[in-house]
Amino acid sequence: SVFDPEARKTQGAFFTPIPIVRFMVDATDRALQNHLGTEGIADRNVLLLDPACGTGTFLIAAATHGLARIRERYGEGAAATEMEALANRLHAFELLVIPYTVAHYRLLREVAAVTGKMPAGRLPIYLADTLAPPRDTRGLTPHLGFMAGPIVEERRAADTLKRETPIIAIIGNPPYRRLQAGEEAGIISGWDDGVWEDLLEAALNAVCGNELI
Repeated sequence: SVFDPEARKTQGAFFTPIPIVRFMVDATDRALQNHLGTEGIADRNVLLLDPACGTGTFLIAAATHGLARIRERYGEGAAATEMEALANRLHAFELLVIPYTVAHYRLLREVAAVTGKMPAGRLPIYLADTLAPPRDTRGLTPHLGFMAGPIVEERRAADTLKRETPIIAIIGNPPYRRLQAGEEAGIISGWDDGVWEDLLEAALNAVCGNELI
């Protein structure tokens, strides 16, 4: 809202309240344990992705939550080593350069506060469009002078993540394309034939005890 209010609107860059972020992180941690047989966010085999990380609010919350679990299980002595490993399991994409930079800074600061030093390598937060399919970077020719090399490398790393990294959970606000007025009618017109109402009624009636399934 400060640096580029128009981009904020067109890209859907809106801040998620911290209580909601914490609730979503807690829910993800429980799902990882109860349904996927892991030890939650602190599990070394769990790789997370925030597909539109903004300034890193979900990443920070996940790191904080995971660190608390690490301290409970292994004690303070394991905190430094495990914190750096945890930060490297929190993957993210961000399309806008300023939030991307802030997200890096914030997560680096969280790691340094626990370990006393900056991580040895870069964190897996990439300046990339989540909705763009991965493709060969050999045909990519950015006109950015000395910045062309780093941009191509960033794109290559993001594409490798999309193709090969075994992400087990996605958390955060998903990226989306804002439709123009009336555009949605052309997309969905005629496809549902009343099915939506049937589906909605079935969902509202699908209860188990007092909980909606």
